[in-house]
Amino acid sequence: MIAAEDLLYRELELDSSNELMEFDADRGMGRDVRAALHARNAGLARARMAEIQGERSNFVASTEDFLSAAECFYSATDPMRMRLSVERARARIDLGDIQDSRRDLLEAVEIREGQLALLCDALNAFWRSYTTLVGATRESSDEALAYLIEHVSNFPGSPHLHAEISWQAARLCRRELALQSLEVAFQFDPSSPELAALKVSLLFELDDAAEAARVGRELLITHPNSHPIRLLAARAIAFRGGRVLSERADRDWQEALEILEPLLATPEEGSHEQRDANQLAIILRRFLGSWSLTPSPQEKDLQNLKPSLPNAELNRLLEEYHPLHVETADRSDPVLAL
Repeated sequence: MIAAEDLLYRELELDSSNELMEFDADRGMGRDVRAALHARNAGLARARMAEIQGERSNFVASTEDFLSAAECFYSATDPMRMRLSVERARARIDLGDIQDSRRDLLEAVEIREGQLALLCDALNAFWRSYTTLVGATRESSDEALAYLIEHVSNFPGSPHLHAEISWQAARLCRRELALQSLEVAFQFDPSSPELAALKVSLLFELDDAAEAARVGRELLITHPNSHPIRLLAARAIAFRGGRVLSERADRDWQEALEILEPLLATPEEGSHEQRDANQLAIILRRFLGSWSLTPSPQEKDLQNLKPSLPNAELNRLLEEYHPLHVETADRSDPVLAL
């Protein structure tokens, strides 16, 4: 076991060093987003190295690695992960695991805590200015989009910033920018079910139901308990054939109902997803009972359902992922959830 951990530690050390070399190269070339992603990856590796040392009771080495991870996350403009690393390093000192002779580690922790406060203050100022510009309802405009893009160089590793750019771009019919920015946000926060749902919702709203259906199916594998993803995937499958009823329409509707089934069976009465799922299921079941390729009121009903849902859904998902309130360095205060 120890030999395996030694090998893993050395691999993580090498990987993180390579990531930092790529970070320096990309930052020097002005590729801020790519540089931030390399810094984030290096930080994740260093944090795992710190955990390995902690499991062996090598508390000095563990603290050093956590501080190194915090520095990486600072370079990646990732306050949440930076905070976690700083807190772990601080805990070693507060628990008395570090000898008094290593006062340099205490000083290093204090430096990282100061950097964390500065990063949070900068993010606070940015989001306050943006909220003043767009208001609580997130009004879309070319000015707001330009303001967000202007600050990517300051906060290249913020998934919330890239998600906000995606939302603004979608409102302004900037399809490529919307999809690209959401993909970048997903790179920095790949485990987020809210971002996953946003991806399906955005594709659907941009009239690419077939791709939304494919992506939704894939994301349900990794997020099987996400009600928004389940609803959006089912809706995309139901509309996969477009505005003209096709020969496979009945199969699409049946598949959509199968996707919806776990959501329809949940006891969460009154939830957004359950109400929308029930509405969609009722219509699809009615269609399946009288399906025909002949143009009929079915097509009108189905198309009327489509535009009535995605905008509100997309807005709500973004609000759940990134409410417009500020990040803080003090963990006891409200924080921007990642």
